[in-house]
Amino acid sequence: MPSPIPQHTTTPVVQYTLPNGLHVVIQEDHRAPIVACYLAYKVGSAQEPPGSSGISHALEHLLGESSSKLSAGEASRVLHRLGAVENAMTTGDMTLYHQTLGSDRLEVALEIGADQMHTAQLSPEAFTREIEVIKAERTEGAEADTFAQADELLTRLSHPMSGYGTPTIGWRADLDRLTHDDLRQWYRQWYAPNNAVLVLVGDVQPEQARPLIERHFGPLAARPITPARQPLELATPGERRLYRLGNEARLLMNFNVPTYASAANRRTVTALRLAKCLLVTGLGSRLYTSLVYDDELLTSVYGGYGCYDRGDSLIRLWGRLNAATAPTLAQVESVMWTGIESLQRAAPTAAELERARNQLLAERVYELDSVSDQALFLALATVSNVPLTSLQAEREELLAITPEEVSAAAAQYLTRERACIAYLQPKEGNSHE
Repeated sequence: MPSPIPQHTTTPVVQYTLPNGLHVVIQEDHRAPIVACYLAYKVGSAQEPPGSSGISHALEHLLGESSSKLSAGEASRVLHRLGAVENAMTTGDMTLYHQTLGSDRLEVALEIGADQMHTAQLSPEAFTREIEVIKAERTEGAEADTFAQADELLTRLSHPMSGYGTPTIGWRADLDRLTHDDLRQWYRQWYAPNNAVLVLVGDVQPEQARPLIERHFGPLAARPITPARQPLELATPGERRLYRLGNEARLLMNFNVPTYASAANRRTVTALRLAKCLLVTGLGSRLYTSLVYDDELLTSVYGGYGCYDRGDSLIRLWGRLNAATAPTLAQVESVMWTGIESLQRAAPTAAELERARNQLLAERVYELDSVSDQALFLALATVSNVPLTSLQAEREELLAITPEEVSAAAAQYLTRERACIAYLQPKEGNSHE
C-alpha cells in the first residue's frame, strides 16, 4: 500500500484578461504579509532570429534603467527602500521581471511595471554600458569554463530544428554587432500588454488587486503582435556527438523529448519525469547507485528536464568522472546505456516508483512554501499555455502512472536516435576513449 503523499491546499487560482490583452493570474497565500509580483513577456532567446542572439537578455538589462516616471536606476532605489527583493531573468520562452515586497506596497510594483512596459527610455548611454557588462558575463561564464562551453555547444547541437539551441546570453559575434536601434525595435515588437502575463502570489485579495491592475495597465494600448510559433523538434533527429577538451572528464547526454505543452498525451510527460527521477534523482537513483556507489566510475551524476517549456525540450543526464578510478568516457557511457536500457526492458518496482513520486511531490511542496517560487511556476506554465487547472491534478496524475508506462516512455524517448552526447576529455588526454 503506497504511503500517504502530502497535499498542499490552496485557494483556486484566479485568471482573467484585460481588454488590452494583459493576462492576469492571482494565487492567494496569506501566510505572510508579502506578495510576489511577476511580469513575464512572451519572448525569449528561442524567438531570436539568426544574427540577433542575446537581444532579449540585453533588453532585460536595460528595461529598468529609466522610464517616463523614473530616472536612471530610480526604480531599483525605490524598491530597495521599500524592502523589496527584485530581479529579472531571460529564458528561451520569456523575459521576466519580478519583485517580492510587502503586500501593502503592491501598487508601487504595478506602477513601475506598467511604466516600463510603455515608456522605457533605453538610452544609448545605458546600452553602451550594459552591452559591455553582458560581454563580460559571457567572458567570465561560458567562455571561461570548459564545461559551460561544452554544454552550450551540446545544447545547440541538441536542437537542430528549434531556437532553444540559442544561448540566452547570446553568441559573442552577435553581441559585438548588436545595436541600440536593434534593442529599441525588439522592445516595440514584443513589449505590449497583449504579449504579457502578470502573476501575483501572496497576501493579496483578487477583488482588491483588480482595480489597481486596471488603473496602471488598463490604459496601455495593445499592439499588433504575431505570436511566436511553438518550438518543435524532429521526431528522430539521429544520434549526434561532440568531443571537447576540458579541465576534467565529464559525460553529457541529452535526449529530445516532448513537454506538457507539446506532447499529445500528458501521461507520457509525467512518465518521463518519473523515468528521469528513477535514473538520476537522489542518492538512491539507479545511475547514482551503479556509477557512483558500486563501480565508482563517477563522483556525481545528475539530470534535468524542462517539462514546462513551451515546446519540445530535453532530458539531460550529466556525470563527472572519478579521477581516482580513471574510467574512460566510453566505459561510463556504456554503463549509462545499460541503466537506461534496463529501465526500458523491465518496469520499475512499486517501491521504486513510490520513491520517485514522493521525490517529485516533495519538490512541489517545497516550491509551494515560497510565494516567489509559486509565482515563477505559474508564469512558466501560463507562458507555455499549460492549463493551470492541470497543475492542481499533478498528485493524481503521478499516482495514476503505472510502472509499465514509465518503461514504455523510456523505451520510446531515451533512445540513441534521440541522443546527443558530449565527451569532455581532460586536456592531457590522448584520445576520445
